[in-house]
Amino acid sequence: MSNKNLTAIILTLVMIIANINFVSAAEYEYDALCRLLKVTYTNSTDGSKYA
Repeated sequence: MSNKNLTAIILTLVMIIANINFVSAAEYEYDALCRLLKVTYTNSTDGSKYA
């Protein structure tokens, strides 16, 4: 494998990893008996929430 191919692969992987939305926080909701009802994740890049 040439250096140019290796460089292209590494740059592609870096770009893919940079675009992954990482979860920065999770909120947990429980009922009165401490059973998990809901988990809501917050996106670290734009603050959006999803369950």
